[in-house]
Amino acid sequence: CPLAQQDGLGARIVTSAVFFAVGTGLILHVRRALVRELRQMREVAGAAQSVLLRPLPPRIDGLNVAAAQLSADRGARVGGDLYEVIATEHGVRAVMGDVRGHGIEAIGTVAAVLGSFREAVHDEPDLRRVLHRLDRALARHLRERAPDEHPAAEDFVTVLLLEIGRDGEITALNCGHP
Repeated sequence: CPLAQQDGLGARIVTSAVFFAVGTGLILHVRRALVRELRQMREVAGAAQSVLLRPLPPRIDGLNVAAAQLSADRGARVGGDLYEVIATEHGVRAVMGDVRGHGIEAIGTVAAVLGSFREAVHDEPDLRRVLHRLDRALARHLRERAPDEHPAAEDFVTVLLLEIGRDGEITALNCGHP
């Protein structure tokens, strides 16, 4: 570039301005691409979470039901919250819980626990057996997620299981859920 070969102050200022403009344009382009990719990832994760956390009907077997998810992290739309309410021959059974962490790994753990709950509540007459099935499903999920490692002590799910019998009797099992 002939301008770059000149020693004058004006040439240096023009050359610096050109490099600054090109650099700024490149940075803005990369930033836009990263923001677009982050937005797409959030949309995919949000869609996955909305499939897992299905909207609850307003009433189940004569009981009013409501649920809401509110992330503790203002920017996070995808977290490790889980809930479900199902009418079974054993009564209405509910689970609410929280997976440690957030993001895609937490969604996988939510899927493992909710899938196990949705199956076990129909099969197991005793709520403690439902809890045992959830525990086994979580342990299996953690082993499969990292087969060469021992599950970290930091990987956990807090869970509250409820059973409302036809006679109105309530059974609750709380495994660390505040």
